Amino acid sequence: MGTVDGALADAMWAAGLAGTFASGDITSTDGPAFWVTNGLPHLKTLPNAAGTTFSLLLDMGADGIEFDCLALLNHNLFSAGCTSFSVRVSDLSDFSVSSIILSVDLTAELSADTRYANFSLKHSGSDALRYSGVRYIRVQIQLSGSGVPEIGSLILGRRTQLEWAPDYPFNPDQFGISSYRNSSESGVKQRGARNAGARTVSASIKTRNDTRRDDVVTFWRNLGYGQGLFMWVDNPSSAPLLFNYMHPDDDDLIFPRAHFGRSDWGLRCVEQGPESVFLESEA
Repeated sequence: MGTVDGALADAMWAAGLAGTFASGDITSTDGPAFWVTNGLPHLKTLPNAAGTTFSLLLDMGADGIEFDCLALLNHNLFSAGCTSFSVRVSDLSDFSVSSIILSVDLTAELSADTRYANFSLKHSGSDALRYSGVRYIRVQIQLSGSGVPEIGSLILGRRTQLEWAPDYPFNPDQFGISSYRNSSESGVKQRGARNAGARTVSASIKTRNDTRRDDVVTFWRNLGYGQGLFMWVDNPSSAPLLFNYMHPDDDDLIFPRAHFGRSDWGLRCVEQGPESVFLESEA
């Protein structure tokens, strides 16, 4: 799972791969750049004109953010002909010093405009890294020809690795609809769907020591005590792209101590809509 970081202070598009906040703002009025972190992936941000190289700039505020994973939802980068996608982070808004590029091989992973995730971010070496106090972020996009890149959500978060898989019985294919029903005086019944295909996760998850318990409590706090969104990934090693963007369905953290040294987490969460951004819509 990856909790999603917010705290966006400023955002804009700039022309070229070396854009800064002092560059001309080419953000389209039809797609403000702050939409990329607002948790509503159906709203796409985009520049106001076609080109071949772009910078999407994010200022995460004075305190910065901490992240070790990255994901994209509802983008057009494959069909737009993206040949290079890189992420640069820095302590300075002009990216002149203390600036490093994270290894993100998006173009090798995608064969359509489907979701993307990287749970092994690094800028050197082979070990995955976590980046702390990051204020300025530049997403550098290069296209093969003139085009307009569009991104619904850019997710920067922190991984939380469960100690064990959910207890059985567990349904990994719990998809459903939000529906309404009508019944006529003559007994004719109809059922209509507001949306269809959202995944629900209903899981009982065991932890066996206080360290693991603290991980779950920290995860919940990072979600704003259940207000935020997160990524549920069934198989992060073998199928990292098959994640669901989820919203907790409970108001409270259901996490009683079952007996000495063990706690049982009852998690229920539902996929964030609309229907067009459900993972099932990409199947």
